Amino acid sequence: MTSEEITVCFIQGLDLVKKGSIFWHSSSFDNSVCKLYDVGVQDTKKINVANIGKILVFNLFFILNFEILFSKDTIYSGFSLQGNYSFNEINFPLYSKFFEENDVNINSKLFEQLSDKPNLTYQMSKNNDAYVVSFGMLTEDISIMEINKKLKIETVLIPQVFIIDNKTKNFIKSNYAWIVMKFMGNSNNEKNNIYSIYKSKLFGGEKLLTYKGRCSNERNLPNLNIYDLYELLYDCIQTDEVYKFNLQIRNVDLGESDYKKYINFSKNSETADAIKYKIANIANAAISSLTYKDQILMLPYSQEQSIFNIQNQFSDVRNLNMNIPEPDFVIDLKIKGTLKKLVKEDEDEGIFMYGLGINFKILEPLSETIIFDDDFKYFLKVELPKDLASGNFNSSLDNDIYIYNRVYSDLIDKIATHLLKKKIDQSDKNELKKIANNSDSYKSIVKNHKKIAEKFF
Repeated sequence: MTSEEITVCFIQGLDLVKKGSIFWHSSSFDNSVCKLYDVGVQDTKKINVANIGKILVFNLFFILNFEILFSKDTIYSGFSLQGNYSFNEINFPLYSKFFEENDVNINSKLFEQLSDKPNLTYQMSKNNDAYVVSFGMLTEDISIMEINKKLKIETVLIPQVFIIDNKTKNFIKSNYAWIVMKFMGNSNNEKNNIYSIYKSKLFGGEKLLTYKGRCSNERNLPNLNIYDLYELLYDCIQTDEVYKFNLQIRNVDLGESDYKKYINFSKNSETADAIKYKIANIANAAISSLTYKDQILMLPYSQEQSIFNIQNQFSDVRNLNMNIPEPDFVIDLKIKGTLKKLVKEDEDEGIFMYGLGINFKILEPLSETIIFDDDFKYFLKVELPKDLASGNFNSSLDNDIYIYNRVYSDLIDKIATHLLKKKIDQSDKNELKKIANNSDSYKSIVKNHKKIAEKFF
């Protein structure tokens, strides 16, 4: 059978997919017939093709090798990761394992869900007159805590849909949301077993706790499975949307905080840069998710994120370098300190206060003119269980960093919600007073908001 004959089958099948009449899972060539499996009753639609001497079964992904080009606007490039590969252990401790597996079934399932999108096509990324869309994670956090021979696992993930121009490799748009997953495992589980549970929950169609999406005016999104969430994020991207200005996290300083202690204990020489990368991306997502009305475009953090890792069935190269526009304004962040304090304890658990302080600075990058420069702090009460046998708290520095990241995320969320806007009302001022470092900081924050309003809006 020639590639042209297979192409005929594929094109006719794709037309049926777009009409909603068949389920594009796989096709087979048997006894001169191209069989396309129906979604409802698994009957087949037959298309006569040339005789062949043996059965040839192929997945949708193999079609890429024939370099079939369609005049579509957006090329589906599957799942991806952004950033330096060496950061994966810290930034994508579990998700990167899925990415390396190159699971065609999950890729196929996502494409099936998106197959009715008029501007989306499945092909090698050699069509220069197109955008390229990828589906990945901005970052993820994981906490693994042993409680009486059971493992309590909690993950926070930031799924993203990312679009670049295929010809210029220019960054176009990205959208994020947040997911929380919680599950239990046995204490003797190896990490691979934890990953199996994680993968099953994330990609098994289970509805997950989803919140803070830029695609909606609502603060919380309905609980969605990962495929529904990626579709929502894709649908809300408007490539021709005009923004008032763009903003970028430029620098992250970890100060003399417990983050530094974590780095000192680490054996990885790149831990400091990886932590900074994660901190910047958490802030990026928190600010971006709150700019639905304000037409602010958040650019990816630094040149590290310009490395765009695509699964190898979608491109001749795994790593693409994208071009990021020059920012109109930049944000410099400094972690000024962290605090962990036991405030209450009984025989089963303890209540700890976790606190974090930051300096939040906005500048014009070329002139280094300071627009805003003030200090904020935030506290979060966390219940930590005790091991019944030893009476000790089951906590580690890894888990402390996980909690500090949640405190940090909530703080950036509050800053973006109540400060990065044209006008602040009394309710905004009340919230800013709670997170200001002290009374003098609060007065300065309210006063300096006028500069933000003048420059941004």
